[in-house]
Amino acid sequence: MRIRSPLALLFAGALASSLACLAAPTCTEDEELVGDECMPLESEGDADTDADSDADSDADSDADSDADSDADSDADSDTDSDSDTDSDTDTDSDTDTDTDTDTDTDTDIDATVEDVQRSWVSGVVTLSGVIVTGGPSVDGESFFVQDVGGGLWSGVRVYTDGWMAPVSVGDLVTVTGSITEYYGDTELEVASGADVRVTGSATPSVVELSSVPADWEPYEGVLVRMSGVSLTSTPDSTGEATTNWSIRMDDFLYDYDSSYGSGTRFRTATGLVRYSFDEWKVCPRGTADLPL
Repeated sequence: MRIRSPLALLFAGALASSLACLAAPTCTEDEELVGDECMPLESEGDADTDADSDADSDADSDADSDADSDADSDADSDTDSDSDTDSDTDTDSDTDTDTDTDTDTDTDIDATVEDVQRSWVSGVVTLSGVIVTGGPSVDGESFFVQDVGGGLWSGVRVYTDGWMAPVSVGDLVTVTGSITEYYGDTELEVASGADVRVTGSATPSVVELSSVPADWEPYEGVLVRMSGVSLTSTPDSTGEATTNWSIRMDDFLYDYDSSYGSGTRFRTATGLVRYSFDEWKVCPRGTADLPL
Protein backbone atom coordinates (compact mmCIF):
# COMPACT_ATOMS: atom_id res chain seq x y z
CA MET A 1 0.00 0.00 0.00
CA ARG A 2 1.17 3.44 -0.94
CA ILE A 3 0.97 6.01 1.85
CA ARG A 4 0.43 9.60 0.84
CA SER A 5 2.07 12.34 2.79
CA PRO A 6 -0.15 15.00 4.56
CA LEU A 7 1.20 17.62 2.22
CA ALA A 8 0.09 15.63 -0.80
CA LEU A 9 -3.42 15.15 0.62
CA LEU A 10 -3.81 18.87 1.27
CA PHE A 11 -2.71 19.68 -2.25
CA ALA A 12 -5.15 17.17 -3.74
CA GLY A 13 -8.13 18.64 -1.79
CA ALA A 14 -7.36 22.20 -2.84
CA LEU A 15 -7.03 21.09 -6.45
CA ALA A 16 -10.42 19.30 -6.37
CA SER A 17 -12.16 22.39 -4.88
CA SER A 18 -10.68 24.65 -7.52
CA LEU A 19 -11.80 22.33 -10.30
CA ALA A 20 -15.38 22.25 -8.84
CA CYS A 21 -15.56 26.06 -8.77
CA LEU A 22 -14.33 26.23 -12.34
CA ALA A 23 -17.03 23.69 -13.39
CA ALA A 24 -20.00 25.49 -11.66
CA PRO A 25 -22.05 27.73 -13.97
CA THR A 26 -22.25 31.48 -13.34
CA CYS A 27 -25.90 32.55 -12.60
CA THR A 28 -27.44 35.92 -13.47
CA GLU A 29 -29.18 38.18 -10.93
CA ASP A 30 -32.52 36.69 -11.99
CA GLU A 31 -31.30 33.14 -11.33
CA GLU A 32 -30.16 31.05 -8.39
CA LEU A 33 -27.87 28.05 -8.31
CA VAL A 34 -29.76 24.86 -7.57
CA GLY A 35 -27.34 21.92 -7.47
CA ASP A 36 -25.17 22.47 -10.53
CA GLU A 37 -27.83 24.38 -12.54
CA CYS A 38 -28.97 28.03 -12.65
CA MET A 39 -32.73 28.20 -12.01
CA PRO A 40 -35.04 31.27 -12.42
CA LEU A 41 -36.01 33.05 -9.22
CA GLU A 42 -39.75 32.91 -8.18
CA SER A 43 -41.87 35.45 -10.08
CA GLU A 44 -44.01 36.87 -7.23
CA GLY A 45 -41.95 40.06 -6.96
CA ASP A 46 -42.21 40.33 -3.17
CA ALA A 47 -39.93 39.47 -0.29
CA ASP A 48 -42.19 37.05 1.53
CA THR A 49 -42.37 33.27 1.32
CA ASP A 50 -45.92 32.85 0.03
CA ALA A 51 -46.99 32.24 -3.56
CA ASP A 52 -48.65 35.57 -4.28
CA SER A 53 -47.16 38.86 -5.40
CA ASP A 54 -48.07 41.01 -2.41
CA ALA A 55 -45.91 41.76 0.61
CA ASP A 56 -47.97 39.99 3.23
CA SER A 57 -47.65 36.41 4.40
CA ASP A 58 -51.02 35.05 3.29
CA ALA A 59 -51.80 33.37 -0.02
CA ASP A 60 -54.37 35.85 -1.36
CA SER A 61 -53.70 38.71 -3.75
CA ASP A 62 -54.40 41.65 -1.47
CA ALA A 63 -51.94 43.49 0.74
CA ASP A 64 -53.50 42.66 4.11
CA SER A 65 -52.71 39.73 6.36
CA ASP A 66 -56.08 37.96 6.31
CA ALA A 67 -57.12 35.07 4.11
CA ASP A 68 -59.74 36.81 1.98
CA SER A 69 -59.30 38.75 -1.25
CA ASP A 70 -60.39 42.18 -0.07
CA ALA A 71 -58.15 44.93 1.26
CA ASP A 72 -59.43 45.11 4.82
CA SER A 73 -57.94 43.35 7.82
CA ASP A 74 -60.80 40.99 8.66
CA ALA A 75 -61.47 37.52 7.29
CA ASP A 76 -64.82 38.18 5.62
CA SER A 77 -65.36 39.06 1.98
CA ASP A 78 -66.59 42.64 2.38
CA THR A 79 -64.44 45.76 2.34
CA ASP A 80 -64.98 47.00 5.87
CA SER A 81 -62.89 46.09 8.89
CA ASP A 82 -65.55 44.43 11.02
CA SER A 83 -66.16 40.69 11.28
CA ASP A 84 -69.59 40.48 9.66
CA THR A 85 -70.30 39.96 5.96
CA ASP A 86 -72.05 43.23 5.20
CA SER A 87 -70.39 46.37 3.89
CA ASP A 88 -70.90 48.67 6.86
CA THR A 89 -68.48 49.33 9.71
CA ASP A 90 -70.46 47.87 12.60
CA THR A 91 -70.47 44.28 13.84
CA ASP A 92 -74.12 43.41 13.18
CA SER A 93 -75.36 41.67 10.05
CA ASP A 94 -77.46 44.50 8.60
CA THR A 95 -76.33 47.05 6.03
CA ASP A 96 -76.55 50.23 8.08
CA THR A 97 -73.89 51.73 10.35
CA ASP A 98 -75.73 51.56 13.65
CA THR A 99 -75.43 48.72 16.15
CA ASP A 100 -78.99 47.40 16.00
CA THR A 101 -80.14 44.59 13.72
CA ASP A 102 -82.59 46.47 11.51
CA THR A 103 -81.72 48.21 8.24
CA ASP A 104 -82.57 51.79 9.12
CA THR A 105 -80.05 54.39 10.28
CA ASP A 106 -81.40 55.00 13.77
CA THR A 107 -80.08 53.34 16.90
CA ASP A 108 -83.35 51.80 18.08
CA ILE A 109 -84.61 48.28 17.39
CA ASP A 110 -87.64 47.72 15.19
CA ALA A 111 -89.74 45.22 17.15
CA THR A 112 -93.20 43.79 17.74
CA VAL A 113 -95.14 43.97 20.99
CA GLU A 114 -94.55 40.25 21.42
CA ASP A 115 -90.79 40.89 21.24
CA VAL A 116 -91.22 43.38 24.08
CA GLN A 117 -93.45 41.22 26.27
CA ARG A 118 -91.28 38.13 25.88
CA SER A 119 -88.12 40.13 26.67
CA TRP A 120 -86.61 39.28 23.29
CA VAL A 121 -85.55 42.92 22.96
CA SER A 122 -84.53 45.63 25.41
CA GLY A 123 -83.71 49.32 25.56
CA VAL A 124 -85.17 51.74 23.03
CA VAL A 125 -87.46 50.12 20.44
CA THR A 126 -89.83 51.20 17.70
CA LEU A 127 -93.21 49.51 17.30
CA SER A 128 -94.47 50.11 13.76
CA GLY A 129 -98.07 49.67 12.64
CA VAL A 130 -99.47 48.73 16.04
CA ILE A 131 -103.10 49.54 16.84
CA VAL A 132 -104.41 51.63 19.73
CA THR A 133 -106.77 49.46 21.82
CA GLY A 134 -107.50 51.71 24.79
CA GLY A 135 -106.90 55.10 26.30
CA PRO A 136 -106.28 57.67 27.36
CA SER A 137 -106.26 56.46 30.92
CA VAL A 138 -108.24 58.33 33.57
CA ASP A 139 -105.04 60.01 34.77
CA GLY A 140 -104.17 61.00 31.17
CA GLU A 141 -100.77 59.30 31.25
CA SER A 142 -101.26 56.02 29.38
CA PHE A 143 -102.78 54.27 26.42
CA PHE A 144 -102.57 50.70 25.13
CA VAL A 145 -101.34 49.35 21.79
CA GLN A 146 -101.43 45.88 20.32
CA ASP A 147 -99.95 44.00 17.37
CA VAL A 148 -102.60 44.10 14.64
CA GLY A 149 -103.03 40.32 14.64
CA GLY A 150 -103.80 40.24 18.36
CA GLY A 151 -103.41 37.07 20.40
CA LEU A 152 -101.21 36.20 23.34
CA TRP A 153 -98.29 38.53 24.18
CA SER A 154 -99.59 41.09 21.68
CA GLY A 155 -100.43 44.09 23.91
CA VAL A 156 -98.54 46.64 25.99
CA ARG A 157 -99.21 49.86 27.88
CA VAL A 158 -97.60 53.05 26.57
CA TYR A 159 -96.67 55.50 29.33
CA THR A 160 -96.52 59.20 28.41
CA ASP A 161 -95.50 60.70 31.76
CA GLY A 162 -98.10 63.43 31.98
CA TRP A 163 -98.70 64.40 28.35
CA MET A 164 -101.23 62.60 26.22
CA ALA A 165 -100.68 61.72 22.58
CA PRO A 166 -103.62 62.63 20.31
CA VAL A 167 -104.59 59.03 19.56
CA SER A 168 -107.89 57.16 19.55
CA VAL A 169 -108.93 53.53 19.67
CA GLY A 170 -108.42 52.08 16.20
CA ASP A 171 -105.50 54.32 15.22
CA LEU A 172 -102.53 52.60 13.65
CA VAL A 173 -99.43 54.17 15.14
CA THR A 174 -95.65 53.99 15.16
CA VAL A 175 -94.28 54.38 18.68
CA THR A 176 -90.68 54.74 19.84
CA GLY A 177 -89.84 54.40 23.51
CA SER A 178 -87.88 52.69 26.27
CA ILE A 179 -88.97 49.32 27.64
CA THR A 180 -89.41 49.49 31.40
CA GLU A 181 -90.87 47.34 34.16
CA TYR A 182 -92.99 49.33 36.61
CA TYR A 183 -93.59 47.12 39.63
CA GLY A 184 -93.98 44.10 37.36
CA ASP A 185 -96.04 45.87 34.70
CA THR A 186 -94.29 46.02 31.31
CA GLU A 187 -94.61 49.42 29.65
CA LEU A 188 -93.15 51.42 26.81
CA GLU A 189 -92.15 54.87 28.04
CA VAL A 190 -92.20 57.58 25.38
CA ALA A 191 -90.52 60.96 25.81
CA SER A 192 -92.65 63.28 23.66
CA GLY A 193 -95.36 63.52 21.07
CA ALA A 194 -92.75 63.22 18.35
CA ASP A 195 -92.35 59.57 19.38
CA VAL A 196 -95.95 58.72 18.47
CA ARG A 197 -97.12 58.98 14.84
CA VAL A 198 -100.58 58.04 13.53
CA THR A 199 -100.24 56.19 10.22
CA GLY A 200 -103.75 54.83 9.56
CA SER A 201 -106.68 53.05 11.17
CA ALA A 202 -107.99 49.51 11.73
CA THR A 203 -110.25 47.51 14.00
CA PRO A 204 -108.60 46.06 17.13
CA SER A 205 -108.67 42.29 17.60
CA VAL A 206 -110.23 40.94 20.79
CA VAL A 207 -109.20 37.69 22.45
CA GLU A 208 -112.34 35.81 23.47
CA LEU A 209 -112.14 33.95 26.79
CA SER A 210 -114.68 31.39 27.94
CA SER A 211 -112.88 30.35 31.13
CA VAL A 212 -110.27 31.68 33.52
CA PRO A 213 -106.73 31.29 32.09
CA ALA A 214 -104.20 29.30 34.08
CA ASP A 215 -101.86 32.31 33.82
CA TRP A 216 -102.76 35.91 33.00
CA GLU A 217 -99.18 36.85 32.05
CA PRO A 218 -99.54 36.18 28.28
CA TYR A 219 -102.60 38.45 28.29
CA GLU A 220 -100.83 41.47 29.81
CA GLY A 221 -101.73 44.56 27.74
CA VAL A 222 -104.09 42.49 25.53
CA LEU A 223 -107.71 43.38 24.77
CA VAL A 224 -109.84 40.48 26.05
CA ARG A 225 -113.55 39.68 26.31
CA MET A 226 -114.76 37.45 29.15
CA SER A 227 -118.24 35.95 29.32
CA GLY A 228 -120.50 35.86 32.39
CA VAL A 229 -118.55 38.24 34.63
CA SER A 230 -119.92 39.22 38.05
CA LEU A 231 -118.65 41.72 40.59
CA THR A 232 -118.14 39.89 43.88
CA SER A 233 -117.36 43.00 45.92
CA THR A 234 -118.21 46.67 45.96
CA PRO A 235 -115.56 48.80 44.24
CA ASP A 236 -113.12 50.10 46.83
CA SER A 237 -111.58 53.57 47.19
CA THR A 238 -109.09 52.80 44.42
CA GLY A 239 -111.88 51.87 41.99
CA GLU A 240 -111.24 48.14 42.07
CA ALA A 241 -113.62 45.23 42.67
CA THR A 242 -113.16 41.48 42.77
CA THR A 243 -114.86 39.30 40.15
CA ASN A 244 -115.73 35.64 39.64
CA TRP A 245 -112.89 35.43 37.07
CA SER A 246 -109.95 35.56 39.50
CA ILE A 247 -109.11 39.02 38.23
CA ARG A 248 -110.02 42.42 39.62
CA MET A 249 -111.97 45.03 37.68
CA ASP A 250 -110.16 48.38 37.59
CA ASP A 251 -111.28 51.92 36.74
CA PHE A 252 -107.93 52.72 35.06
CA LEU A 253 -109.64 53.62 31.76
CA TYR A 254 -113.29 54.16 32.80
CA ASP A 255 -115.00 55.08 36.08
CA TYR A 256 -117.31 52.07 36.10
CA ASP A 257 -117.45 52.06 39.92
CA SER A 258 -119.94 54.89 40.07
CA SER A 259 -122.48 52.82 38.12
CA TYR A 260 -122.07 49.22 39.28
CA GLY A 261 -121.76 47.46 42.64
CA SER A 262 -121.38 44.07 44.23
CA GLY A 263 -123.56 41.41 42.63
CA THR A 264 -123.75 43.12 39.22
CA ARG A 265 -123.55 40.53 36.46
CA PHE A 266 -122.38 41.39 32.94
CA ARG A 267 -123.09 39.25 29.91
CA THR A 268 -119.53 39.98 28.85
CA ALA A 269 -116.77 42.21 30.12
CA THR A 270 -114.26 43.60 27.64
CA GLY A 271 -111.09 45.40 28.65
CA LEU A 272 -107.30 45.65 28.75
CA VAL A 273 -105.40 43.41 31.13
CA ARG A 274 -102.76 45.01 33.33
CA TYR A 275 -100.66 44.12 36.38
CA SER A 276 -100.56 46.51 39.31
CA PHE A 277 -99.82 46.18 43.04
CA ASP A 278 -99.30 42.42 42.68
CA GLU A 279 -102.76 41.90 41.18
CA TRP A 280 -104.06 41.16 37.68
CA LYS A 281 -106.78 43.57 36.60
CA VAL A 282 -109.11 44.06 33.65
CA CYS A 283 -109.83 47.65 32.59
CA PRO A 284 -113.07 48.26 30.69
CA ARG A 285 -113.06 51.34 28.39
CA GLY A 286 -116.70 52.42 28.68
CA THR A 287 -120.28 51.26 29.05
CA ALA A 288 -120.13 49.39 25.72
CA ASP A 289 -117.58 47.05 27.29
CA LEU A 290 -119.95 46.05 30.12
CA PRO A 291 -123.32 44.93 28.65
CA LEU A 292 -125.78 43.71 31.31
